[in-house]
Amino acid sequence: MPLDSAKSDPFENLREQLSRADRVLGFARKLKHDSGAVPPGLSQDFSQARSGIEKEFVRVHADLPPNVRERLKEFLIRTRSLDSAGVDQNLDKLARRARSLLNELVINGASAELTEEHFSEDLLTSPPSKRADAGKPVDTAEPPPASTANMKPLWLALAAVGALAVLTLALVVSGVFSPQPLPNIVANVEPPKPDDGRKSGPPKDGVKPAVNFDAKGAGYGAKFGVQPLALLIDPLEMDALSLAPSDLPALQMGLESLVHVIEPGRLRMAPEQTGETMRGFAQSVVDNEKNWIVDRKPLIEAFVGHAQKNLQFSVYPQGEQWLVSDFLSDKGAPRAAALTALAALGRTAGCPLEIIAPTSPEFAMLALQIPAGTATYDGEAFAQRPLPEAAVPMMRLFSLQLASLRPTLKTPGARIVVSAVMLRANSALTLPQCREALADLSDELFADAPEGEKPEHVRARTIKTAAVALVQYLVPTLLASDVGGDAGEALKLWRFAAAARLENLAGEALIEVGKRAAKGALIDGLPVMLVVGDLTRKKGDLAGATSYYERARDEFPDDPRALLRLAEIAADDAARLPLLREAYARGERGPDFLRELARVLTAQGENLSALAIFDDLCALPECQLDDVLNQAAACIALDKPDWAQSRLAAAERFKDEPQVCRLDLILELSVNGASERARKLAKAYAERTNDAYVANLLMRFGIE
Repeated sequence: MPLDSAKSDPFENLREQLSRADRVLGFARKLKHDSGAVPPGLSQDFSQARSGIEKEFVRVHADLPPNVRERLKEFLIRTRSLDSAGVDQNLDKLARRARSLLNELVINGASAELTEEHFSEDLLTSPPSKRADAGKPVDTAEPPPASTANMKPLWLALAAVGALAVLTLALVVSGVFSPQPLPNIVANVEPPKPDDGRKSGPPKDGVKPAVNFDAKGAGYGAKFGVQPLALLIDPLEMDALSLAPSDLPALQMGLESLVHVIEPGRLRMAPEQTGETMRGFAQSVVDNEKNWIVDRKPLIEAFVGHAQKNLQFSVYPQGEQWLVSDFLSDKGAPRAAALTALAALGRTAGCPLEIIAPTSPEFAMLALQIPAGTATYDGEAFAQRPLPEAAVPMMRLFSLQLASLRPTLKTPGARIVVSAVMLRANSALTLPQCREALADLSDELFADAPEGEKPEHVRARTIKTAAVALVQYLVPTLLASDVGGDAGEALKLWRFAAAARLENLAGEALIEVGKRAAKGALIDGLPVMLVVGDLTRKKGDLAGATSYYERARDEFPDDPRALLRLAEIAADDAARLPLLREAYARGERGPDFLRELARVLTAQGENLSALAIFDDLCALPECQLDDVLNQAAACIALDKPDWAQSRLAAAERFKDEPQVCRLDLILELSVNGASERARKLAKAYAERTNDAYVANLLMRFGIE
């Protein structure tokens, strides 16, 4: 029976629980009188009724009158550890004390005592921690007479009870109604009908059926049996709309296998071991179903208790145990993960457990639909909801599990795969989930994966498949006008769309980059317009690239890089030269740039300016032999051979190069004729090479 703490009478729930205990003890006394012993099921019923009393006592503790509070507290302490034998031996005393406490609350609303009963010193003298003494007999002496002040209400109450008993007996004798057994207190369902076939008949499979126990009302009735786990459901290929709650074990094992592929070090148990453990537990559930019925246990409570006993699990306030293998190996998990694992274990045994969420999926409960309502377990306590609750869609529950599992994975590729599974489960991702996935993407994930079946090959193919699927979703989602992304985000989307060879999406992302970029924006230290221009140029759109480069040139007047890009795509040297001059004025001094500027100046006939650029170039450590020769050629073009000689002499690193020696000899002959230096240069050069042009030139100057 669900407890409602919002009722106007603060003690109503407490009276209901005391009444429940009173009915159980009264029925137990009747059965003991008839058969000589209390059935174990009724002892269990009393234990659960006592738990309900204790819960309500804690809730209304401060509002109870001091005398009632002390007596109720003593009753709870003395009965805490009673076993079946203790209940059997102390039954009369327990019944009197429970009825006395109930009278005080029922007759006068807990405002005055009905009797002066108190526990005697020998009442349930065994301490709660020593269960071995719980079976000692209880003092059966009658309570002392009530005080004179309370005698009148007492006799009035007894007279009313006696009249009610006579009336009831008369109705029974006259055939108005026939006696019916008490309803089952634990399952909180109506008693079985007389013709349901459970009260009598030969034992089935050697097990004597429980007397007066509505098994169907307590949740039994489904055909138990170990479900096969060989046909796993691949989360990356599942059809989310077609899955049913009975598919939960196969889906969970599919997730275990997927994690084993993408990040095997994350698993605490191999998938084979996890599957074997699940099947073994399912078989134990199947084997114990009949015993639970005999013991009059509601199915959901029996199942959870069996799991606690055999798996020794605990519910943790927080943690990273989000897989079934985590739950089994760590003997527990956070509440949501533990309930999910219990649901999967139950479904493996054919037990129709499911997950409900009356408030939100984040605060789900394990549930079992029974005729009287919905029996639930929230990770701490059991309860029954009066109306059936709708089960959480399995994919929603699965998505919550994946969202908690994702941060526990160490590699970006593995997290990308889980994000792709979340997308497949819900057909959508939240904006934070989209940006988490984008942060884990990289160009390497889209590389061509090998075709082999080695674990690393399968892992690479799995991650690439997931990455491509994510990009197809992320580009249109994050480029939407109402999302509010920046140019850097759009640029990443372009890059990954291009890496995934999704050309249409790449074009959309590239256009969006240009729209989103603010004036003067940078990406990785580069002007955004410069980067976008490079991407547009790579695409083949030179006109679009030119517009982006011009914007970058205007936004960063001290940066020569946009000018260099414009010079590279200029139509000819005439259009290129002013751009190179401006870049030089902005401080560009790279060797390749200087070579290009000198070349263009030479081509445009500006030899003196070209010589100045060659002088800058040959002063750099990156100077090459061709640079020195071109420098000398610029001097010759200006009809200044002596300038060329002085520059060759300054190029100390290249003085022994044959090309430098040849040019130096020719320049010496041109400037000084058959000088002594010319003769030495000629002799040294002739010994190293056989140059017909130089030999003819020396002959004209009379040098042998």
